[in-house]
Amino acid sequence: MKNFTEINYPNNSKIWIFSSSKPLNSNQTEIVSSRLNKFFKNWTSHGKKLKSDFMILYNYFIIVLVDENLFKTSGCSIDLLVKEIIKIEEKLNIELMDKLNVKYFQNKKIISVDVNTFKELIKKNIINHETLVFNNIVNNFGEFKSKWKIPAKDSWLNRYF
Repeated sequence: MKNFTEINYPNNSKIWIFSSSKPLNSNQTEIVSSRLNKFFKNWTSHGKKLKSDFMILYNYFIIVLVDENLFKTSGCSIDLLVKEIIKIEEKLNIELMDKLNVKYFQNKKIISVDVNTFKELIKKNIINHETLVFNNIVNNFGEFKSKWKIPAKDSWLNRYF
């Protein structure tokens, strides 16, 4: 399985992060990898092949990258990616596009909760400003490398403190 240090893409490469509601097991990871490898072999924008790749990290996150220095993604090409992700969701009976599902570290373990539960955990002082969270709204590969795992105070979740 690739990690971001093994992917040689420019920092301005477009990125999408799809976060699973539950950890992927090894069989699910193989299915996701197989489907996305096949999809990326033929992924185009206005007839031009996109330079793209993906990673599955922590068994929760599917990270998709496109080097837009070569060719820009189009609305249609993004729609095709989303349709493929929906097919994966349906096949594996998982949720990958719920933006209100929050992942954070607790005792070196990733915890997945909905945003309302996250707010309750703040009130109970289980989560604080320094709790490391995954910032899935980064826009490019450079931001991913430097701003994906950050303290909650530096993320969009800061509004709940």
